[in-house]
Amino acid sequence: MLFLGSSESVEDMDEAFSDVDKRWRIYRAEEGGQPPATRLMPSSGRGLTMFRRSPESPRGGEEGGFTHSVERLLASEFAPPAVLVNDRGEALFFHGHTGRFLEPASGPAQNRLTDMARDGLRAPLVQALRKVNGPDAEPARRRVWVRTDGEQEEVEVEVRPVHTPRTLRGLRLVSFLTLGSSWPGQEEATGDVPEPRPGRELQLERELDAARQDKQVTVEELQSSNEELQSMNEELQSMNEELQSSNEELEVSKEEVESLNEELRSVNAELEARVSDLAQANDDMKNLLDSTEIALLFLDADMHVTRFTEQASKLISLRDTDVGRPVDELTTALRYQDLTRDAREVLETLEPKEMEVQTEGGHWYQLRILPYRSAANSVFGLVCIFQDFQATKRLQADGDLLQGLLQTVHEPLLVLDPELRVVAANDGFYRVFPLTPAEVEERNLFGLGAGQWDQPELRALLQEALPERGSFRDFHLAVAFEDGTRCAISLSARQLPGEGGESGPILLSMEPVAAGGGTDGGVGG
Repeated sequence: MLFLGSSESVEDMDEAFSDVDKRWRIYRAEEGGQPPATRLMPSSGRGLTMFRRSPESPRGGEEGGFTHSVERLLASEFAPPAVLVNDRGEALFFHGHTGRFLEPASGPAQNRLTDMARDGLRAPLVQALRKVNGPDAEPARRRVWVRTDGEQEEVEVEVRPVHTPRTLRGLRLVSFLTLGSSWPGQEEATGDVPEPRPGRELQLERELDAARQDKQVTVEELQSSNEELQSMNEELQSMNEELQSSNEELEVSKEEVESLNEELRSVNAELEARVSDLAQANDDMKNLLDSTEIALLFLDADMHVTRFTEQASKLISLRDTDVGRPVDELTTALRYQDLTRDAREVLETLEPKEMEVQTEGGHWYQLRILPYRSAANSVFGLVCIFQDFQATKRLQADGDLLQGLLQTVHEPLLVLDPELRVVAANDGFYRVFPLTPAEVEERNLFGLGAGQWDQPELRALLQEALPERGSFRDFHLAVAFEDGTRCAISLSARQLPGEGGESGPILLSMEPVAAGGGTDGGVGG
């Protein structure tokens, strides 16, 4: 069985296959089918002329060659001229003088036997070939009058299927036997004998009968052609419907592709907008980080550098090409070798870590290591913040120095801020005055105790005269306490310069004065 697609056909191989369903292109292989071959002009001479070679004819097989088989068949059973044809009536071999019965048709070379039949022979030949259709069909004989070169002669045509040898099985053998003017054995062939008639009338009647038979065959062939055309038309309609269906599917596919293209263009536009927004956000963040003048170092979960600010490159040897490198491969200007260890500890515990680190030049930074969290609260790495701690460190040192000085002075001494709040007091102050540090520190001078220090003269000195002159000395003041005791003291003050030209802290010293020493004082420069 052969199954073909809607755009395929057997073409010149149709003799090797029979139709099972033309519409669906289903064929069955025919036994003894012939392959395509070049058509040759028929020969009317003696011997055999080969037009096609059977696919089953071996060049030297067990049955002998194809030509040898035909010669053996004809030599053993037939003496008259004969033609071997296939199931479509195409001549394959000619034997003997077939030119008396056949002649090439006008136009392109053909090898259909019925197209080459002479006048009077075509219709009987078509009927006989139709009758012998199939391997089990019986031989068919017809007696006809054939016109050759203006003369008529009676010929017996016999068509019989070929069963042996195997290489010729499925073919048909057409033989031509020339008879005399009388019809011997006509009773066997037709069943009745016509009565004798005048020669001219009998000839016309024969010609008329031949014409009728030719007409009948032509009509039948036309009907067969119409049926084939109808079948072809149905096939074409079916193919047209398939093509229309395919066209509709292509249209639908085209619309789907166009829709997908629109969606892709829309998605592409959204992606371009997002990329633009991301680039803008990236630029904004970079400018923001640079403007803070804070050294920032971003690390991923594998301790590889992902981003850094310009200030960080002053502490760690970083370049743009170092993004993606492990941080422990980079050299630093810090007296701190545990950055990778502490970073891994923060990544494992998710607890921020803070420490003070110093550069080789002695500059102090406060290092804070924090987990880097996304908007979904997922940890993707770490942020290392190096904040300049030098000024704070200096203040701490100055504070320690000041605290040491305060504790060294024996007389009572207070340190006030520009708003006159007590920053610190030494032990001499607490020894002379019955107050505690909780009652003194971070409190305004004029609110200490029961308000003993809130006197107009002292307020004027500290708020007005001191900012202008910078200091005063030996201002005598009498202070009464809640237990009824009174104390006369001499006050001296100096305001230290602050940062940026602003007012700094005030040092206020107190010296007890013996009784009778007076309470007046003066302001000194």
